[in-house]
Amino acid sequence: MFYINFNLNLNSGGGNSFLTRLKAELDKLKLYSNIHKSKYIIINSHHNVLRALIIRIIYANKVFIHRVDGPIGLYVGKDDFRDKLVQNLNKISDLTIFQSNWSKKMNLKLLKIGNKHSPVIYNGSKIFKQRKANENKKISIIISSWSTNTNKGINFFSYLDKMLDFKKYRVDFYGNTNYQFKNVKIIKNKNFKDLEKIIPNYDLSLICSKNDPCSNFLIESINSNIDVLSLSSGGHNELIVNKKCFFKDKEDLYAKIMRYKRKSYKSNTQYDIKNSVNLYIINSNKIKKPIYRNRLFILKIFIITFFNILLSKVNKI
Repeated sequence: MFYINFNLNLNSGGGNSFLTRLKAELDKLKLYSNIHKSKYIIINSHHNVLRALIIRIIYANKVFIHRVDGPIGLYVGKDDFRDKLVQNLNKISDLTIFQSNWSKKMNLKLLKIGNKHSPVIYNGSKIFKQRKANENKKISIIISSWSTNTNKGINFFSYLDKMLDFKKYRVDFYGNTNYQFKNVKIIKNKNFKDLEKIIPNYDLSLICSKNDPCSNFLIESINSNIDVLSLSSGGHNELIVNKKCFFKDKEDLYAKIMRYKRKSYKSNTQYDIKNSVNLYIINSNKIKKPIYRNRLFILKIFIITFFNILLSKVNKI
């Protein structure tokens, strides 16, 4: 049995969407239960860190699986104390799962998280059919970001807002942004279940995030069988097979959109959530019993983590 130590919420970002899907599939297989009955406890990145450490102290006989993304410092473009929280959690984990080979390489190099035997399991979603395109309509483009982090691609989006001929193109932005577009339409408050049903209605998806380990929006776009143009960065490079789908800067992106014809930028691969779940089960079953952790050691990590969080709040004052 599995238990996920995460506040699952429909109206949240990519990590939440994958973990919600993971739970749903484990439920179908009758492999999900409460914390007391579960052998495997999945902890995610830096989330619910103090609760995870308390659970580890109480349930020393359970196997702790750490799903790691980032490094967050690379993702947000500056040092981030959350990477330290990830390091602390990883010290009390029995298995580390990375979301891409790029993330694994950078975490090992910069943060000494995991090891060379740590498995890589890509995120997954449902597989959808793209609707039949109407050649007489404008080319429809979808972009999305839950986070206002500038590395999510706002410099690309703002450039296209100024440069594209909106008599030929329609661009819709789903999510959150502080930028005021003139032509791009902002559509807020769509949870991931609604969004994954909307994506197949578009012709082209733009993935402009920098140093993103395994973009759920990219996975959802690929699985909707729509065309994809992606920044060559982070885990994007290993998720997309068709190298014609990549761009290197905003001018290159604009040029590829100008040359765009429907069905010309197919990624040529898919990532079914069922495959992701099977890999979680297979790799978890390899851990027969938890690595012994002295409760005093875990308590020490708890205290260090508590002061890491406290210090980060003080620094913001």
